[in-house]
Amino acid sequence: MISDIVRAIIQRIFRDKILMGLVIIGFLAIFMTGTQSSKEPPISGNGRNKEADKQVQGQAQGQFALEGIKGQEKKGQSASKGKQNLDRAAVPGGLKPGDAEEFVKWWIGGAMDFQIQTAEGNRQKAMIWMTPEAAEIFKNSFWNSDIKNGITSGSIVAAFHPVSVSATALNPDGSVVVHVKGSLVMQRAGEAYPNTEHLLTDYLVVKESEGFRIAGVHSKTYEQAAAPSSYY
Repeated sequence: MISDIVRAIIQRIFRDKILMGLVIIGFLAIFMTGTQSSKEPPISGNGRNKEADKQVQGQAQGQFALEGIKGQEKKGQSASKGKQNLDRAAVPGGLKPGDAEEFVKWWIGGAMDFQIQTAEGNRQKAMIWMTPEAAEIFKNSFWNSDIKNGITSGSIVAAFHPVSVSATALNPDGSVVVHVKGSLVMQRAGEAYPNTEHLLTDYLVVKESEGFRIAGVHSKTYEQAAAPSSYY
């Protein structure tokens, strides 16, 4: 009975070409579906290159940022490297260059005061921190009778502008040379323009039982390079 039905269906399919075509298409569809993979399609060659480029670029940017941070740290560290080397070379228990530098920064605020109200008093206090020989040299250079009388009478107006203060040498005896760079601007009554001296001064700092002392002063002037003209 069943075989007769199947035979009749097959005969009908072969007689009807359209029906036979539909059956063939159905079998092909089932076959193609079974052969497809369930995995995601692979990234094309161009896609792989783009993804790799993004990863490399991100790594490079991160590396450059890290190098930039390291560079800033190195700059900050190198600024104080010289002072640290001098401090390490100091005699144990002796004067450290860094301390000598800070002492001169504090001391120079009063020693180079040219204000009419406070100059004389601050100068006397500053001399206490100098040996007699160094004090005499300092007075002849920056506080002689001409400058002193001019400042206290108001006929001279002056100001010292420090540019840098740095310890530059540690001597075998433990003394430290502190270098001060700055400009002394002075104008006398009746003069149309002030006079400016660019100074390089070395202070020899020693450590005594009473504290720090300035035991030597050596000053000289230098010519400052003129700014290039903007007119052509």
